[in-house]
Amino acid sequence: MADFSVYGISLGKFKAKICNKCEDKVFGEEVSDQIDKIAKQRSLWGLEAKTKELGLFGLKLNAKIT
Repeated sequence: MADFSVYGISLGKFKAKICNKCEDKVFGEEVSDQIDKIAKQRSLWGLEAKTKELGLFGLKLNAKIT
């Protein structure tokens, strides 16, 4: 199980293959669909397209809506 975050916001822990050398995470198609669904429910899906600037301010998400 591996944590998946969007803009520093955790969406949960999901089944993944993790590289022993670089720790990259690879999620299967069904898990990716689950992650997309959760991101959409939390209004994080496509957020970068709706914002002029997006970033972190300390541990908080900072966005300027256009």
